[in-house]
Amino acid sequence: MIKISYGRDSVCMGDDQNNSTYEIKMPGSAMLGDFIRVLYEGGWGNDWPIPLSHGVNWTVKSNIGDIATICGMHEKIIYHAYTKSMPLSALSITSVFCESKLAEVEEPEKKTPPKERWGLPEIDQDCMAVVEEKAEAIREKALEIIRQEMPDIQFVVDPYILDDYYSGQIDKPGIIYPQFCLPHGKTEQEIIEDIVNNTREYYGKNGN
Repeated sequence: MIKISYGRDSVCMGDDQNNSTYEIKMPGSAMLGDFIRVLYEGGWGNDWPIPLSHGVNWTVKSNIGDIATICGMHEKIIYHAYTKSMPLSALSITSVFCESKLAEVEEPEKKTPPKERWGLPEIDQDCMAVVEEKAEAIREKALEIIRQEMPDIQFVVDPYILDDYYSGQIDKPGIIYPQFCLPHGKTEQEIIEDIVNNTREYYGKNGN
């Protein structure tokens, strides 16, 4: 379990009532992209997610520097020092604070979200836990394979984030029930090979 202290700018008087510091608890297999998603969707201990709106960018600042900028309705996310597929456990992030700023440049073309915020659709956490468990099982299989040539590594570098492992099904207004699926219609063996190759490339670039 990875614990990260989280806070953000309050954007209005009504928003002030929830202004506090929250502790986000992410699973050990989470990628950086999974954590960024939690900042604007909530869950995992985040009861005060970023209120997304057009023309407003949010910079995710942390104890290790600026991590990412979330533009507008999250139609564009700019990662500063690390990619979205970087394992969260490999970073030393203990706290983040999200700062809002009016966009100074034209935002990318709008992608219509399922429901605008205040509040994107809520994600059922029980269904998400099942998705996480199945994604973790695939990563464990990849770890067993890569350890045959790199026995000392502790984690794989999955090029896919948790969002890639599910499709959203809205059975009730405002609630998404994630259903597990393999990214891009690939087979499980192809996904495992992608993870193994990506991990091998990551450790090669970093001199391990």
